[in-house]
Amino acid sequence: MDKAFNFAYEKYQWEPIELTTPDGYVLTSFIISKAYNEEMPNPPVIIQHGNGQDGAMWLQALKADGLPFFFNIVNNGFPVWLMNSRGTDYSRKHVSFELTSPEFWNFDLFDMWQDIEGNIKTIKAYTGYDTFWYIGYSSATSQMLYAMQE
Repeated sequence: MDKAFNFAYEKYQWEPIELTTPDGYVLTSFIISKAYNEEMPNPPVIIQHGNGQDGAMWLQALKADGLPFFFNIVNNGFPVWLMNSRGTDYSRKHVSFELTSPEFWNFDLFDMWQDIEGNIKTIKAYTGYDTFWYIGYSSATSQMLYAMQE
């Protein structure tokens, strides 16, 4: 994300947050907020990428003004959490398995709801909010539906 966010809009700041899922995957999500400690009075918005992508893909989702769409959300006082699922460039660690081991890659879409659960627990602890908004693309919608079932 550091490479992807190097275009660094001066009005915004981003912070990587590392968290561990219930099944041991270590993920890195990114909080995007206003710079200079401006108040963010609204609950967080979680934005989750689809299959075969990562959180940086949202930086390419430009609006007519040339900014990624999530900056409009931040401008309206909502901190944005860009999630990165297990196995993506920003989430390639596990507490027990090496990246090159078959055990690391032994998961499917239905296991990945734990990525959302881990992020939600971290977001609640970090922000103090019990509520949030969720934007999911493609398989991220299925992951959230499965997480809600659990």
